[in-house]
Amino acid sequence: MISTVCVDQDGVLWIGTNGGDINVFSKGKRVAIYGADDGDLNGNPVQASLCDTKGNLWFGNSDGSLTCYYKKERSFKILRLITEDGDLNKSSVWALFLDSKGRFWIGTHKGLWLFDRETNRGKKIHFKVSGLQNLSPLYIRAMAETDDHTLWLGTANYGICKVINEKELQTGYEKKYGMAENSVRSLLASSDGNLYVGYMAGLAVFSPGQDAITHVYTTRDGLCSNFIGCMTEDADGQIWLGSNSGISRYSRHQHLFYNYYIAGSNRSVLHWEDVLFWGNNKILLILTPMTLKRLPLPNLS
Repeated sequence: MISTVCVDQDGVLWIGTNGGDINVFSKGKRVAIYGADDGDLNGNPVQASLCDTKGNLWFGNSDGSLTCYYKKERSFKILRLITEDGDLNKSSVWALFLDSKGRFWIGTHKGLWLFDRETNRGKKIHFKVSGLQNLSPLYIRAMAETDDHTLWLGTANYGICKVINEKELQTGYEKKYGMAENSVRSLLASSDGNLYVGYMAGLAVFSPGQDAITHVYTTRDGLCSNFIGCMTEDADGQIWLGSNSGISRYSRHQHLFYNYYIAGSNRSVLHWEDVLFWGNNKILLILTPMTLKRLPLPNLS
């Protein structure tokens, strides 16, 4: 399973898998495979990735660790998150995010961390939620930042959460709309100013200006599947959704879905230079506005 895809400053693709390997592709050809056997990685599933402003590559792993590939040194380093009490984080890292202020956020299945890339130290964020006495650990699956510089968390147990001053959370948006399902799998801050939310049971459009969910779409409205595992936006403002059954393109102007039943179990997507790279079971699907093309990746674990 291809669980995460990112591109470095040289246009090289880095592909993380559930088998714990990282495959590197340049100009359509695989140029490297990094894994535990080489001593570069720890062998745990790679679940999230990003490239920072220095060109360093960051990967989040299922055992709670981070892996950084330092561009200048051309070497990997495995980093651990440690709490103020000295406890080692063992919660799976599902999401990595750099906000507009350069802050590096790490989302795990037991909470949010703020990470200092200069000292390689993290700080776990402890939130308060109005009306909730006992807040269960946030199961964070996705993060995004809207135009008003608000950080949003997509969680499996509290739906979408608005971060306020790194201390408070605002939740309950799904309940206000009347949704029964609140398990989020993907988030997209779109160029239209809205936040698109992919759930296990459909797609929602959230308006930051109204501070509310305004629309919810399911298979009854044309989606090919309700399980939205990943999302991105192309240069024309089209919203692309990866699901268990296929790929959907949402036209914001027509409010219609166009479905492509060409690959299932989509868990990651990257939009780069007007090309969409979809990570699913054992292929990397390359999609452009005019052509659909499969690029097999043999022996990916």
